[in-house]
Amino acid sequence: MTKFKDLSEFLDEDEPLVLPVGGKEYTFPGAISARAWLQLQKITYLQQARSEGDEVADDESVSFAEQRALERELYGDVEARMIADGCTSTQVKAVLATATVFYLQGRAFAEAFWMTQGWALSGETPAPNRAARRSQGKGRATPSTRSRGSAAGTTPPKNPSKKAPSGRTSSNTGT
Repeated sequence: MTKFKDLSEFLDEDEPLVLPVGGKEYTFPGAISARAWLQLQKITYLQQARSEGDEVADDESVSFAEQRALERELYGDVEARMIADGCTSTQVKAVLATATVFYLQGRAFAEAFWMTQGWALSGETPAPNRAARRSQGKGRATPSTRSRGSAAGTTPPKNPSKKAPSGRTSSNTGT
């Protein structure tokens, strides 16, 4: 019987999240407690349910005190330091949202989220990058599905030696 290795031997969860803003770095711990992680998942689920119009029972809600305690564990003193450093509300929102994504979905998702902050918070859509344009056939539209052709079967080839019959003219002058 194979014995599993201890998770702490190969799981690298100690690498902190460091987010630079205006020449300063704000650091978050690489891992949070299981209690905080589960509570964060619950809050995120409840927010999503409410935004989709689902009713949420009062007993499922998280109290303000519980939410603030969770935020202290997740963000530590970063929020207070950012305020003291003169950061804007948009910067604080971006940093704390990125840290939340980091704890819920991991470093790769947090990095992608961080890189989209400029346009996401402004409401503007980013211009496609060069690689994306090239993958789309250098600006030409590519059909999403292939044509199925005639549903009734194949059409025989036209006889190139026959000339098409002349039709009616559209004017009295013949042109």
